[in-house]
Formats: sequence, structure tokens, C-alpha cells
Amino acid sequence: MTMQTSKTMQIGLLIVALIMPYAFQAFFGAVFLFIGVLPDLLQGKPFDPHAIEHMPTMLGLALICSNLSLYFFYRLTQLSRHPLTDAKRKLSPALTTTALLSFLCISFSAAFILMRFDLNDGGIEAVFNEMKTNPAGILAIVVFGPLGEELAFREVFQRRLQAMTSPLVAILASGVIFGAYHLNLAQMIPASILGIVLAVLYYRFGDIRVCLAAHILNNGLSTLITILDPTDKIEEAVAKSYPEVWGALLLIIGVLLLKYWLRKTPPAIQTV
Repeated sequence: MTMQTSKTMQIGLLIVALIMPYAFQAFFGAVFLFIGVLPDLLQGKPFDPHAIEHMPTMLGLALICSNLSLYFFYRLTQLSRHPLTDAKRKLSPALTTTALLSFLCISFSAAFILMRFDLNDGGIEAVFNEMKTNPAGILAIVVFGPLGEELAFREVFQRRLQAMTSPLVAILASGVIFGAYHLNLAQMIPASILGIVLAVLYYRFGDIRVCLAAHILNNGLSTLITILDPTDKIEEAVAKSYPEVWGALLLIIGVLLLKYWLRKTPPAIQTV
């Protein structure tokens, strides 16, 4: 096999790796949509292809099944053949806390700074808010969504791209494509920023434990805020109190914490 053929094959594998999250979501979305509308269809009511957006339990179950299937697909096809946790790589509680705080600061800074722009999310926030009202939806958003995304964009895509290009290119590509994956402007911009930070955490530590914990914590905190404040009073209060200033301050704190974590965390040795 020539070097050019090998590179073409690797690019093909990367494309497959990025397509599969959409493929599994579409498949299980269709399955649970059919299950959800079946009683209405039996009563002769017209089929609504968007009905699952208002079925938080069905949508949650669809996302859980799609992300679990994605994990098994990556492992069975050996797109992901590296152990998800490196037994030789020990987690430091203090440094892990530093990394998590850094990520949260940068996450909230992005939310605060973008608050004034009123970007269109295509109704996604309303769908997610409905999902946060039931256990299946919460599990999908807080646990299984982050697991599937970290597997796809860090463990498979970023790790394989690093072997083909440079770590910097892999980190930037992983973050930007992760942002584009969300398919709406309101999520794409902050998700790209956070995706780059997650990619940095993954590259430096060498497995998905730190970036997955950061992703779960971020989604969990967002879900908790929505549950405790369903009328968005906290968001309204922040919007009236110079969110750009608070955002800039949190960004500085987050970057400083990240720099400290990078300085104290020795680089990992990664193989495909």
C-alpha cells in the first residue's frame, strides 16, 4: 500500500467517523419518533415528522441509544482501539479541579459575552429545555451526549488527525468541527471555543477522562440552572449587569487556570 493510498484511507476513516453520529441519531430518532406517534397513527391522525421535538422522553431515549451505538461501532470497527483510560496516567485531584474550573470559566465567559448578540438557535434551546424535564432527557444531555461527542471528536477524530498532521491543526479542527456539528449559530460559536479547550485537555492528558468530566460538568450545571430557574430570571439579571465585563473577567481567569494546568501536567504520549 502506497503512502498516498494510506493517507486517502485515513481521510476516509475520519469522514466516516464524523458521519456516524448523525447516522445513528437519524436512525434512532426515526425509530423513537415512530414509537411515539404510533398511537396517533392508529387513530388515523396525520403523521408529523417533527413530533419528536415535543416528546422529551422519546428524544432522550433516541440520543441515549445513538450514543451507546456510536461507542460500540467505534470499538467494533477499531476506529477507536486505544483504551479510553490510560492506567499509567494518574489523575491529580487538584489539577483535575483546576482543569474543570478553567473550562467552566471559559464556558460561562462565552455565554456572557455572546448574550448581547441574541443569536438564533433554531428552536434548539426550547427542545433541550423540554428534555430537561424528564430523566431520559437529562441523562442524554448530561452523560450520554458528552460521552458520544468526546468519543467522536476527541478520541477518534482528533487522535487520528494528530497522526496525520500536527497537534495544533488537530486541536483547531476538532474544536471547529465540533462547533459546526451543532448546526445553529447560537451554539456553533461557543461550542467551537469550548471544543478547542476540550481538545487541548485531551491532547495534553492523553485520554478522555478530563475532557469528558469537563463536558459532563458543563452540561450538568446548565441543566441544573434550567431546572432551578425555568423562567430565566438569572439570565435576565446577568443581561442587565454588564455581561461583557463579567465574561472578560471569567475568560482571563479561565485562561490563567488553563495555563497553570498545562504547565503542571506533563505531555502524554499518544498513538492511533
